[in-house]
Amino acid sequence: MPNSAKKFPQFECKLTTFSVHRNSYEMKKELESIRERLDQIDKTILKAVAERQDIVKEVAALKIDKEAGIRDMEREEQLLNRIRHFAQEIGLDRYYAEHLFREIITNSVRFQTHSLVDHQNKSNGDTIKVSYQGTDGAYSHLAIQSYFGERYGTVECYGYDI
Repeated sequence: MPNSAKKFPQFECKLTTFSVHRNSYEMKKELESIRERLDQIDKTILKAVAERQDIVKEVAALKIDKEAGIRDMEREEQLLNRIRHFAQEIGLDRYYAEHLFREIITNSVRFQTHSLVDHQNKSNGDTIKVSYQGTDGAYSHLAIQSYFGERYGTVECYGYDI
C-alpha cells in the first residue's frame, strides 16, 4: 500500500470502488432530454433578441427623424447598471450579463448607424463603395464583415484596376 493511501484511506477506497461505466444509453437519453430543453431556451432567447431588434428599428427611425445622435452613453450605463443588479438578483454572474448586454448594445448601435447611413444615402443618391486588400478570411475582410454585417456584396479584383 502506498504511503499516501495510509494517510488518506478514503481516497484509495473511492478510487478502487468508483465505476465510470454508467449505462451509456441511459446517459445519452438523459443528455438528449436536457439538450432539448436548452434548444428551447435558445429559441426563446433568439425570439426575444429579434423582438428587441424590431424595437431598435423604431428607435433608429425616431433618431433619424429627430436628427438625434446614435449613442446615448448615459442611457447605456443606466441599462448596464440595471442588468448587473437584475443578474445578481436572479443568481446570474453580473459580469457575464454585462458582457452579453455590451454585445447587444454594440449590435444595436451598429444597426442604428447602418440605418442612418442608408437614410443619408437615399437622400443624396450616392452609393458607398468600400474596398479591402486581401482574400476571404484576411483581417481586412473580417473587419468589413464586422462593420457592415450582411450588408455588403463582394467584387473580386485582381490588381489595382477597378
